[in-house]
Amino acid sequence: MAHEHLYESEFDKYVEHYDEMRKYSTRAGGHSLDYYDEYKIKEIARDLGAEKCAEKITILNYGCGIGKSEPYFVKYFPNAKIVSVDVSQKSLDYAKEKLTQYPQIAFYYFDGHALPFDLKFDIIFISNVFHHIEHEKHNYILTYLKSSLTKTGYIYMFEHNPINPLTRKAVVDCVFDENAVLLNPKYAKSIYKNAGYTEVRIRYTLFLPAALSSLSFVERYLNFIPIGAQYYIRAR
Repeated sequence: MAHEHLYESEFDKYVEHYDEMRKYSTRAGGHSLDYYDEYKIKEIARDLGAEKCAEKITILNYGCGIGKSEPYFVKYFPNAKIVSVDVSQKSLDYAKEKLTQYPQIAFYYFDGHALPFDLKFDIIFISNVFHHIEHEKHNYILTYLKSSLTKTGYIYMFEHNPINPLTRKAVVDCVFDENAVLLNPKYAKSIYKNAGYTEVRIRYTLFLPAALSSLSFVERYLNFIPIGAQYYIRAR
């Protein structure tokens, strides 16, 4: 599959400067990189509720990169086992070195075809991965991942919103997104339905710049408006 080789070669060479490039491309929003890394996990935790967050669940981070989400999974899901996979071995090596203090996290290299283990997950998390993968592969991946969900599990996929002009600029300014093809939200929702998922829901996020962070609590009431900088799909 061509996308694995593309992803691997591109992201291996950007590992050491990954945060620097992200900071440049997201400068218009004014938020710290930690804010962008945390908000997704915080949103999932809010969506599932405190009781679920406290359970001993298993979480898959599909396309974990250099492990920017993992500390926040530990924060919001303290009893969870976190399994993180990526096709970039150099990214995984970097993540392992930086996150040795978290024994509940396991990192695995995989070839993009099949996961290197036979596990069921209560949460599958995919963050800004699918826009690096050819559209014709999306259905195969989602169908495959569906078999890795528990009966009560959820899959969450966060993506950049191409409808938002600042998002489009951020992608243009980001070197490792030069080959990205952003997913229209309607398309993203449709591929989950076509793959046989149920309760497919879309929510929009990141409406306010850092200058208005004191009003961030209102974002949850805006999540039906399709102009947020990102969006996510939740499905079962």
